[in-house]
Amino acid sequence: MNKYFSFLILGLAFFTLQSQHLMAQNLEGKVIGKNGKFLSGATVALLNFSDSSLLKGNITDENGQFIFENVIIGKYLLQCSVVGYEKYFSNLIDLTQGFSGDKFQIQLQELTKGIKEIKVLSKKPMIEVKADKTVFNVEQSINAAGTNALDLLRKSPGVRVDKDENIEMRGKNNVQIYIDGKPSYLDNKDLSAMLKNMQSSDIESIELISNPSAKYDAEGNAGIINIRLKKNKKFGTNGSASIGVAQGKYFKQNASLTLNNRNKKWNVFGTYSVNNGKNYNYQNFDRIQNNNRYNMHSDNYNDDLTNALKIGADYYANSKSVFGVMANVMNTDGEFVSRSKTYLGAENGPFTQALVAANNIRGHRVNANMNANYKYEDTLGRTLNIDLDYGVFNSTARSFQPNTYWDVDETSIQSKVFLRIIHLLKFISIPARWIMSKIYGKGSWELV
Repeated sequence: MNKYFSFLILGLAFFTLQSQHLMAQNLEGKVIGKNGKFLSGATVALLNFSDSSLLKGNITDENGQFIFENVIIGKYLLQCSVVGYEKYFSNLIDLTQGFSGDKFQIQLQELTKGIKEIKVLSKKPMIEVKADKTVFNVEQSINAAGTNALDLLRKSPGVRVDKDENIEMRGKNNVQIYIDGKPSYLDNKDLSAMLKNMQSSDIESIELISNPSAKYDAEGNAGIINIRLKKNKKFGTNGSASIGVAQGKYFKQNASLTLNNRNKKWNVFGTYSVNNGKNYNYQNFDRIQNNNRYNMHSDNYNDDLTNALKIGADYYANSKSVFGVMANVMNTDGEFVSRSKTYLGAENGPFTQALVAANNIRGHRVNANMNANYKYEDTLGRTLNIDLDYGVFNSTARSFQPNTYWDVDETSIQSKVFLRIIHLLKFISIPARWIMSKIYGKGSWELV
């Protein structure tokens, strides 16, 4: 029995598949310009056919190639643009189960010189490839409206958000998330909640840094995603409010309010946001291990309510020096519910048992981070940044997991297993980043 139960827990943890990923395939191709030359650095966007909304952005490599992985069966369009060429829109791409998977070849036409074309070229492209990073210019994408930061990461080139909302970049996990050049210091659950609460209308761009330089902390060597927020440069008091709703299997909603007051010396700001809703997935898998067969069917959902508050102030001592303080507090109440049934038997024989399992986890998390910072920038563009951070994390979770083994017809109980788990975690950190730079040999403050 313990063997079956152990495998069930591992299966729930590692083999959950969202239903929309059960029918997916890759879509790839090449972009060709003048004289049959393959174009590198071209922006390629995958759009929904029904409303032309952005699903995923990408850029071509040195051979003009692009690929969109695990595209769900459906109807799509491809959009392609690069400096000096006319923007391209494909005809309907209808991906069906019988789709051959042939590569698409996009032939771009050169722009004819003229005033209109010069104006177009002056705009920032949606995706920029620079020497040290790739930049997703959110302001240049009307398809980003009404979404949050986590949804924008799903659309960013080279970024993947899995079913558990873990973030990968170029196939690497443990990616560090920075906000305006400062590390977030959050675990996966709180990071996901924070990104869902961050509205796309507040984001200027997303920088994707696959090979971080020495100015970043050492733990960012798997890659860094730096989310740059819009800077409010208006003097006086102003603000904005937003409300968002979404309907999938369950209804979801979010709202935020931002206020800002600025004069020549001071800038005081604050944002409150709330996010509430269920995320649902189900799994069906049939697996053989150690001559035993396991056939599982499971339904799971997360129901979270997150409230977040950010307040801060900047003091402009002169044209080169800025002192700042900032505090972030995030409170999350949530519940994870799983219901599954697994038929058990020998590899080549009939099923002999049915395991009906449930898992209810109720949790509460509070995460607070305070930051004091100083920035100096000279007339040559060199900067000196000093940050002092203080963080408090408190998490409580209670789990109840009843598991009942029936005969295969589910008429007679063979055994029961009950697990009750209480998890308490408190953590306080005072990471002075300039001290850590001495430990790791490099850090976040230096002249660049």
